[in-house]
Amino acid sequence: MIVGTLTVHIPLHGIGSLKDKRRIVKSLIGRLQ
Repeated sequence: MIVGTLTVHIPLHGIGSLKDKRRIVKSLIGRLQ
């Protein structure tokens, strides 16, 4: 699933991309709704 791959890729990018994580989370929530 797309969500599974994202959860795998997010930790690999590191903590420095918190802003990117928020963007991904918001986009995921928007798609789910």
